[in-house]
Amino acid sequence: MEQLGCKLKSCAVVLGLLMVVAFTSYSIMGLETPSILHAWLRPSSKSLVTKLPNATSEVFITVKTTHSSHATRLQLILDTWFTEVMPGNVAFITDSEDDVYMAKTGDSLIPTSCGKSHSIYDLCCKTGAEYDAFMKTSSPHWWCHVDDDDYVNIKRLKEVLKGFESNSSNYVGRLSRGINSVMWKGKEIYFYFGTGGAGYCITRHLANLVYPYAANGAFERTCSTVQAADDCTMGFIINGLLGVPLNESFFLHSHQETLNTIPESTFKEQAILSYKGENRIRINPNLAAFNESHDPTRMLSLHCIVHPKAKICPQTKTVKQEGSDEVT
Repeated sequence: MEQLGCKLKSCAVVLGLLMVVAFTSYSIMGLETPSILHAWLRPSSKSLVTKLPNATSEVFITVKTTHSSHATRLQLILDTWFTEVMPGNVAFITDSEDDVYMAKTGDSLIPTSCGKSHSIYDLCCKTGAEYDAFMKTSSPHWWCHVDDDDYVNIKRLKEVLKGFESNSSNYVGRLSRGINSVMWKGKEIYFYFGTGGAGYCITRHLANLVYPYAANGAFERTCSTVQAADDCTMGFIINGLLGVPLNESFFLHSHQETLNTIPESTFKEQAILSYKGENRIRINPNLAAFNESHDPTRMLSLHCIVHPKAKICPQTKTVKQEGSDEVT
């Protein structure tokens, strides 16, 4: 048995060396490295995580971001909806350490060893870290993923989720497109998924079932195997492999939609809204808290519609809708 163990160790070393040689060869030839090599050779996506906020709410939110967006998109979140969340119930998953924003987020910034690109394996690396962050918590019944260009109406999101059983397997999101298919162990698997840009939420009960395909680096390997983006891979696991349907919510919005068609009178009813360049919500300039030059994304003015008494909102300006300032 000891000799067999040594032989297995030797094989593992040889295999590792061969993978490194392959990785180097692709780099020298200027070819794109196969994603499966990235998934195996990358350091653990959790290697830089030192501590996790103490989550106390029933909903734990993770935000996928990158270092180059800390001073822009992340700062906008900190100025708006993050102020309505009790400490510890949001974690920002990023790709490098940043002492300034670690302090600004109250230690809610989680740096990882994930790459900074928009490639499948870098995005999957961060989503895997998001999942692992949630699994390190104990109190929340729900995990919600959002992007750093999303505005989250916390109170409304919780109301939406109350429409689903939290002690069973539930997957809530916005349908990305029609039916999808990937090859898995020689078989074609069909499934639906919720687009990550609109946010999606899963119960802890479901997260426990996802564990074999997502925990501790497994999510990256699943992404590499099916060659799909992070949100598509999550839907593949949940709907394709586990057979749990997507519960579509039309209160979740991404920039895949034409956002200026959403009526301003319904903004308080929406749980998640987004922006991208000129694709943004439309607010009557006579009623907006800020002009477009100061608020090009319109998220500041949106926040003042949802929370008119927020510190950033001009108190002398009449806002069309009244909202709650309750901190949840």
